[in-house]
Order: sequence, then C-alpha cells, then structure tokens
Amino acid sequence: MKSVRLSLRWRWTLWVAALTSVAGLVVLAITVSLTAKLLHDRAPRPPQPAVVALNPPPRPGQAQPPRTVPGELPPGQPAAATETGRALADQTLRDVRQVGGLTLAGVVLASIVIAWIVAGRMLQPLARVTTAARQISGASDGQRLNYVGPRDELHELADTFDAMLDRVDATFDQQNAFVANAAHELRTPLALMRSEIDVALDGGDGDEQRVALHELRGNVDRMSALSERLLHLSRAGTMLSVESHDLAYSAQMAVRSSARLDGATIQPVLALASAPVKGDAVLLDQLAVNLVENAVAYGSPTGLLLIETGSDPRWSRLIVENDGAYVDPAVVEELFDRFRRRTAVRRTAGSGFGLGLTIVSAIVRTHGGTLHAASRPAGGLRVEVRLPHPT
Repeated sequence: MKSVRLSLRWRWTLWVAALTSVAGLVVLAITVSLTAKLLHDRAPRPPQPAVVALNPPPRPGQAQPPRTVPGELPPGQPAAATETGRALADQTLRDVRQVGGLTLAGVVLASIVIAWIVAGRMLQPLARVTTAARQISGASDGQRLNYVGPRDELHELADTFDAMLDRVDATFDQQNAFVANAAHELRTPLALMRSEIDVALDGGDGDEQRVALHELRGNVDRMSALSERLLHLSRAGTMLSVESHDLAYSAQMAVRSSARLDGATIQPVLALASAPVKGDAVLLDQLAVNLVENAVAYGSPTGLLLIETGSDPRWSRLIVENDGAYVDPAVVEELFDRFRRRTAVRRTAGSGFGLGLTIVSAIVRTHGGTLHAASRPAGGLRVEVRLPHPT
C-alpha cells in the first residue's frame, strides 16, 4: 500500500494544530480543576452535631447569639439548601467544561487556518527556488532568484542557489569550449592519418609505404598522448585519496621522469626544500611533471630551468622558471585555458596539446591552492604554485 506523503506546508500546519490542542487541553484541565476546588471550598455545609462556640460570652442583659462556624448554615436553615448548592456547583462545572471545550475547538480551528496562511508565506521563497530549478535545462541563461527580503535563512538559501547557478553557467561554458576545442584538435591528426592510409592503400613502393606508416604511427602516438591528457584533465577535479605528501619529492620525480629532458642539453637547477602538503599524491606528481615539461618545451635549449620548493607557516610552494621567447603579460593568464598554445617558440616533436597548464590549474583548484604566472622581462615564464600547509 502506497503511503501518503504530506507536503511541508501541511506538516507544519498539523504540528501547530497539535501543539495548540495539547496546550489548550492542559489549560482547560487546570481551569476545571481550580473551578471545582473553589466551588467545593465555598459551598455551604449542613450543621454538625457538635458545635463549638466561637462567640464570646454575652454581657449581662444581652441576648445569646447563635453558635455557628464558618461555612455552616445557621440553625433552622432548611437542609435542602445544601443539596441545591451542590447541584449548582455540578452544573457550573459542566458549563465550564462545555464552554471550554467549544472554545478550545474554535482556537484549534483558528490555529489551523492561521498556520496554513503563515506557512504558505514562509515557504513562498522555497516555491520560487523550486520553480526556478525546474525551468533550468541545459543552461540557466542567466536566470537568478535575486531574492529580496530580510537577511535570514531563506535569504541565505536563495543566495547559495544563485551562486550555484553561477557555477553551473561557468561549467557549461567550459564544457562547450572544451568540446569545441577537442573536436578542432582531433581534426588535424585524423585528416593526416586518413591521407597516410590512402597513400598506403594506393599501393606505392615500399619506401613510400614505410614513410606513410611511420607518419601514421607518429600521429597515433600523438592522439594517444592527447587522450591521456584528456583523461588527466577529467580526473584533475577529483581527489581519489588524501595523504601527506612533499612537493620536493614531486619535483625530483618530475625531473627524473621527464621525457623532454632526455634529449635536451639544458641542466635544471634544483633548490628543493621540504614543502609538505595534503592531497592526492598522483595529481601532485602530475602537477610537477606538467610544469617541468612545459618549461622544457617552451624554454631555450641551453637556457635556464629553475625548480624550487619550500614552505612557510601557511603555504607550501613549488616554483618552476624558464627562459625562452618573451611572453606578453597580457596573455599570461590565457595560457591556462584549454588548448591554448604559445606561438613563435620551440616545440619538440609530439609535444603537448595545450592541456598541460590547464591540468595544473585544475589540480591547484582541487587542492585549495593558488597559481600565479608571470612573464620574465628577459623572456620565459615563472610559475608559482602555493598549496595550503597541512595543519
């Protein structure tokens, strides 16, 4: 059997009605009890067999007053008056119960109506949030709640929802740009592969076929590298594990494992001090590798490659600096956009797809750090990564 789920407005109304009913019943019970006690204390009582004289003795020549006690009928009063008083008290109690019950019922009904109206007004901003959320499809198109009202919990909820919509818009924009750039990036190697396959299929001589297959293999390697970088980029926003790590170790590993340094004549200058952080070790190692490979790919073959790590009480830092072609300071930040490439600089075979620094930026954001890049006046780039020092 399917259970009935009441709306929040109905649940609020029923809770108010229940609390009002309980409070009213308590007040009614106390009122009836006090009324009964007062009527009992003030009701006349019949004369007792033994009466204690409470009046002082009369003076000579003064008449003897009747001997009575408080609450008793004077001698000679009909006993029927006592029964009449009791009947009147019982009738009064019944009237109090009846009037109190009717009043309580009216108060409960009024509380239901008032609670329903008040709950509706209080939940109106939530209804606006729900309506706005239902209207959002692929993108919010700039729709916002722009809630106007007192700075309370509902205002905070509306502001949080607007901030979430801002992030959703930014995410959609990034996804659209990513898809467009990825499709553009893949178009050229696919076209080259198609032409090289056509050459091989045309039945040229052995040398031509070997050259075509060699070029085809190179394009396949570049596409594999692109797929690997796309995988790193998709994972850069998620930490699979959080552990203690040292950026100095990541820098050493990056220098040892960098394929770009194998055939290069550049000699890196290392100034590695302890730089402890907490995060995903795999992502942090990838961050260092990408910075080193970017510096080698776009630096002078015999120039500067400085790698430095260190820490202060608040931050741990990793600095990679290289020389090379001059970079316009106005476009430094654009280097961290997806598929952004630098022109008029040396590029090694199969090097990069404009994703290296993008992956670095995503990893830094995931770890709650900051990234600062600056153009060197003599040419080249200085990139500084700061990650929170573990507490």
